[in-house]
Amino acid sequence: TIYDQHLMGANETAAFLAKIAEPCGPGGCSNSEQQSVASVGRAAYNQFYRGYTLKQWGVDPSQLDALVTGRISVRSDFDNRYFTDRYQSQPRDGYTRWMAGILSDPLIDLVLGVDWFDVQQRLAGRCGKLIFTGPIDHYFADSGLPKLTYRSLRF
Repeated sequence: TIYDQHLMGANETAAFLAKIAEPCGPGGCSNSEQQSVASVGRAAYNQFYRGYTLKQWGVDPSQLDALVTGRISVRSDFDNRYFTDRYQSQPRDGYTRWMAGILSDPLIDLVLGVDWFDVQQRLAGRCGKLIFTGPIDHYFADSGLPKLTYRSLRF
């Protein structure tokens, strides 16, 4: 454990998190570092959030909007679901099977091994909808939009 605590239950955990939190000022948190430290304290931020955020975004958390880490749920109970919505589900046979079922529809053409940027002009106006699933940075750059402020995954 990073805090050497033996917390019993949601109430003790919530009280402990409130004790170690470093609240943001009246205007709220202005970056992801402040947001994380306000949620889980400095030690947990350094142990979990900082390195992960640097790896995922390629940017120091102090340079990212507070919303980036603010969307990460901090739980004081044993509920391991990402959302606390009353009704949640996952496809019975998993997401791979679900997507395979969607893509097997005769109205959907799946084309692999083709570079989007080589064919986009030829396909313009010929297809009802096209879904781009490649590197988002390349897509934005090709569209004349400014470089994203964070890094994308490299394929």
